[in-house]
Amino acid sequence: MQLLAWVSTLVLFLAPDVYSYVPAWPTNSTQDAISYGLNITDVSTLNLQWYANGSYMETVSYALVGRNSTGTSEGALEHFSESNVNMDTLGTQTPWIALISCDFNATSASQELDIFTLARNKGAVSALLYSVYSTACIINPGYSNGETSNHPLDVFSTQRLSSSLLVESQFHQIGTLNGTYDSQMLNDSAGIIKETLSSGSVTSPTFLFATLEAYNATGSQSGTTNGEQSSPTTTIGNVSRASNALHRNLPNIFAGIACILFEGLYLH
Repeated sequence: MQLLAWVSTLVLFLAPDVYSYVPAWPTNSTQDAISYGLNITDVSTLNLQWYANGSYMETVSYALVGRNSTGTSEGALEHFSESNVNMDTLGTQTPWIALISCDFNATSASQELDIFTLARNKGAVSALLYSVYSTACIINPGYSNGETSNHPLDVFSTQRLSSSLLVESQFHQIGTLNGTYDSQMLNDSAGIIKETLSSGSVTSPTFLFATLEAYNATGSQSGTTNGEQSSPTTTIGNVSRASNALHRNLPNIFAGIACILFEGLYLH
């Protein structure tokens, strides 16, 4: 029996086509997602930035709390899949966040190593779980149970399909191949990435930058004053939509419309 266990471990270590597994699955039932732990009232946030002056902010759920977490993480957002990354893939010390799909598992996925641990081992500071086909992701209850699982890093999850599709669409803003995990590319761009995170200003069209902040975060992100964040804004090309500013100006907008209508009636 000991020999069999040793051989199994050796095969797992040597086989290049054995991949980690995603401990989550997609669902189109919001109620099922909630019953399995998705908090749709969670006010944790995802803030995306790209060159030049583009940004998008969305609420996400704080699904898993990593060890020694402050609740705040930032880095280059990179698609990360068990289909093209294994234990032999090189890691990096450049800050990056793993964008992980729950839509499928590799056909030869191993149950010995999960995708979140693999991402942490490659240098990821946190992970964002999403689906481009379903409403939400459900994390395996056996994995998410804090009493039985030692979570390797913070994991956030999108709360609706529209959010996932918007996040995915933002990669078109950078127009490069840098949206998929590549340790060499991250290492070569370490200076640009760290400068961007430090200043809070994107000066190169190379990467899509993300900040994930939990509703109960104890740390503050770089590039902000006293941990303050700007109003939720989506900027695509030259079109900017600032939802908070719009709501604040609604009374003035309605007043202006009323004046125009009144003036028109008076002239007639």
